Amino acid sequence: MPRVSPPLACSHASPKTDCSTPLDATETNPQRLDHAPNVASADSTPPDVGFRHSGWTRDRSRVLAGLQRVCSGSRRVERFGDCGRGAWIYADSNDPNRYAIRGSHCHDRFCVPCARSHAREVAAVLELHCHNRRCLFVTLTLRSTDQPLADQIDRLYHAFAALRRRDLWTGAVRGGGAVLEITYNHGRHQWHPHLHVIAEGSWLPVQELRTAWHQVTGDSFVVDVRLASTASDVAAYVCKYLGKPISHSVLGQADVLDEALVALTGRRTFMTFGTWHGKKMRLPIDSTVWHAVAPLAEVLVDAANGLDYALRIIRLLKEPSLCSKAVTPPP
Repeated sequence: MPRVSPPLACSHASPKTDCSTPLDATETNPQRLDHAPNVASADSTPPDVGFRHSGWTRDRSRVLAGLQRVCSGSRRVERFGDCGRGAWIYADSNDPNRYAIRGSHCHDRFCVPCARSHAREVAAVLELHCHNRRCLFVTLTLRSTDQPLADQIDRLYHAFAALRRRDLWTGAVRGGGAVLEITYNHGRHQWHPHLHVIAEGSWLPVQELRTAWHQVTGDSFVVDVRLASTASDVAAYVCKYLGKPISHSVLGQADVLDEALVALTGRRTFMTFGTWHGKKMRLPIDSTVWHAVAPLAEVLVDAANGLDYALRIIRLLKEPSLCSKAVTPPP
């Protein structure tokens, strides 16, 4: 006999800003839990991890192997390996048809579910912040070289800082945020880091920006400027790049993956500047009181055995469109 009634919906990010896979979309993080069990207990069952990471099992194994090579014995390796263990299903104390899943999270930028969860939260905050604000999408790229990735990222950040001191930039841009994206050219064995920038302010003439970017980099002039139509566009833009997994061209080569792991350790991949500097990229604490219903592993077993209540829970948790939480702009 199932212990819970089948849920009709679950709480999650807005579909407009969702950058998740179906399995990733089961994630929520209730902050107020009534008599919560130890969700990170050592005797957690493997189905918990499998449910959270089933969308990228092979790539996850490669990242874990890379972490074991470059930081063997560190807590980071342990946290990454345990991500998703001890997951429980929770119910809203005031709405028996509203459910969430909570388990251990590693918060590692190379963990796809954790990175996408972080991206969704930042995107939701920015959607609220950018309501009724004029924003631009600016892409800044470096000419590909044979330099190590860490050196190229340092150079990119230094050039961006120099650009923000230019009259062209200070006269047009009040503040904003920037997301680092890295790609790798397998044929040329070259890294290609670039920045995707949200800039609040007036228009930046493309040709003048190209000239200024070439002056601060010395050799690079490829830029792009577009107007963001809505705050939702800004959120989707950030979500797309901040939650983007590392490319297969990197994961497929151990030495290349190891270089990326080392180069990005301790480095910010999302930064704010100007009037946005210091803005907290966290959603307000959810006042909902949650209570534990059942271990996720138990529900998964029941679903595998064909129990209707478990099948419906899993089906609903796998459908991002059903896991929606509207983002309402401020007055």
